[in-house]
Parts: sequence; C-alpha cells; structure tokens
Amino acid sequence: MTANFQVIFSGNEDELYRFIITWKMLSDLKRYEEMKREVEQLEEKIRELREELKKLDETRKSMQREISELIAKREVLKKERIDQLPADTKIL
Repeated sequence: MTANFQVIFSGNEDELYRFIITWKMLSDLKRYEEMKREVEQLEEKIRELREELKKLDETRKSMQREISELIAKREVLKKERIDQLPADTKIL
C-alpha cells in the first residue's frame, strides 16, 4: 500500500507522511462524529425511558392507592355483614 502512495506523491516522503496523518485524522474525526451521534441517540433514548418510567411509577402509585381504598371498603363491608348477622351466628 505504501508503494501506491509513493507513486502518487512521487517519492516525496514528507508529502506522504502528511497525507497519511491527515487521512488518519479525518478517519478518526469521522469515527468520533459517529460515536457522538450514537451517544446523543442513547441519551435521547435514556430521556424517553426515564419519562416512561416516571409515568409507570405514577400509574403504580395510583393503583396502590386504589387497592388500599378497595381493601378499606372491603373491610367496612365485611364488618357491616358481621354486624347484620343474628347474634347466635356471628363468628368472631
């Protein structure tokens, strides 16, 4: 591969080294830009997932409140039924 570069640059090693260094820097820059885009996409995905997690957590809390309310109502109904039973059939 070096032979091809030497032909292109007519044997001028300084030009060859500058070309190789420039090419490598551009290659590294391109790779950096791709990685930067990937990081930005991942950061956006993290923001979206955090928002979704927040909504799910709010739903969980709401459901827990509803469950607590239903349990409390069940206990009240259970107590009312026991109170309505004749005295000789009450089981404590």
